[in-house]
Amino acid sequence: MSVPKVTIVMPVYNGERFITDALSSIERQDYKNYEVFISNNCSTDRTYEIATEFAKRIPMKIVSHPSFKTMIENFDYAFSQVSTEFFLFLCYDDYLNAPNALSRAVSILEKDSNISSVYCDLDYVNSKGVRLLRRKFGRAGLFTGDELGRASIYAARNMFGIPLMARTTALQRYRSDSRFTYVADVDFSWQLAQSGPIYHIEEALFANRFGDHNSTWPVLSQAAKQFKLLADKYHVELTKSQIFFLAVKAWLLTQEKRLFGYYAQCRSVFDR
Repeated sequence: MSVPKVTIVMPVYNGERFITDALSSIERQDYKNYEVFISNNCSTDRTYEIATEFAKRIPMKIVSHPSFKTMIENFDYAFSQVSTEFFLFLCYDDYLNAPNALSRAVSILEKDSNISSVYCDLDYVNSKGVRLLRRKFGRAGLFTGDELGRASIYAARNMFGIPLMARTTALQRYRSDSRFTYVADVDFSWQLAQSGPIYHIEEALFANRFGDHNSTWPVLSQAAKQFKLLADKYHVELTKSQIFFLAVKAWLLTQEKRLFGYYAQCRSVFDR
C-alpha cells in the first residue's frame, strides 16, 4: 500500500447531522492518495458509527478521546497527527464541492514548491445542502498572506476564504492563539502563508454550511475588537479613522451575517 500524500483532518463533536455529506464528498474524489483522520471529541450521537461505516470504503483513522477537549485542543491534537506532505482541514459540516477538488489542489502544490496553500471560491449552503450564495473573490493565481491579511483587517472580514489544501511544513509553524475566536480562521490562514504565497483557484470547489449550529453566532459582537487584536499581532498600524471605520464595517457585517443566517434557516425550512 502506498504512503498517502494528503491527510484530510476532521475534528468533530456530535456531527451526525452533516458528517455523511463531508465523508461522501471525500469518497467521490477522483484523487485517491489520501487518508482521513477523524478526531472524535466524546461525541454522544452516531458520529462514531457513521465514521466507521465510511472507514470500510475509504482510508481512515478514527481517534475517540476518553475525555472532552476544548475546540482548540481538539483542533491542535488533530493537526499534530499530520505527517503527510499535504493536508486539508475539513470541518465536519462542510464538504468538497467538486470531485476534482483534491486533484486540482495537489497538482498546484506539486507544480510549485514555493506555494504554501491553495484556496478557491466558495458556495455557502444551508443545512439541507442547498446553495444560498456563491462567494467569488474576484482573484486567481498567486497572492501573499500579508496582502490578504491586511485586506481582511481593512474589510473586517475573512478575505482569505477557506484553505482547500496546504503544505504540512506550513502547518508545523502554526500555533493556535487563544485570544482569537471570531478571527481564528484569518489567523490560521495568515500563519500558513508565512511559509510562502497562496494560490487561488477561481472555482467554487468548497461548500461552507450556514445554519443554527454555526459557531460564528456567539462571537459576532467581538468582531471589531478581534480584528484590532489581529492588526496588533501582525504589526498593521491603524490610524484613529481606520479604527473607527473598522468598527463601523464590523458592525454592518455582523448585521449582514445575522440576516444571512436567518435567510439560511428559512431556506432550510422551505427547501424540502
